[in-house]
Amino acid sequence: MINTEKTNGEKRGALRFGCKILAKVVRIDGMQNFVERVKIIDFSQNGFRLRVNFVAPNPGARIELKLFLHKKQYNATVIGEIIWRKYVDDQLEIGVKIIHIENQAMGDILSWVLARSIERQNRKKILYYEVYHKGTNGTTYPSSY
Repeated sequence: MINTEKTNGEKRGALRFGCKILAKVVRIDGMQNFVERVKIIDFSQNGFRLRVNFVAPNPGARIELKLFLHKKQYNATVIGEIIWRKYVDDQLEIGVKIIHIENQAMGDILSWVLARSIERQNRKKILYYEVYHKGTNGTTYPSSY
């Protein structure tokens, strides 16, 4: 199931989807000749969350990234504003609000992320079924067993 509920203090107005999108930071305000690989770990039509291996500038800075989908066969450029940064499990994460992305690219990315989310949910259902509804001799028990 896709998480559609907001948590306390949640400011997001759009659904977010967990993902693993590879990206490359092309430009950050205040940093010259900066190119770094990053990973987007959740995405929505309003913004995304990055996991990075560098010290990011303060909130308010602009960032430009190139996102890679389908094993780098598809890429899109997005410009955003850093909204927050924090350490989670000893890794730096950055929240980015999308300022500009082409409409077609947004649709393609959201479709790709949604499809991956549905695939993950289906795999979880299959695993649940195999663990809780199959007997040790390969027979299947009714769900009310």
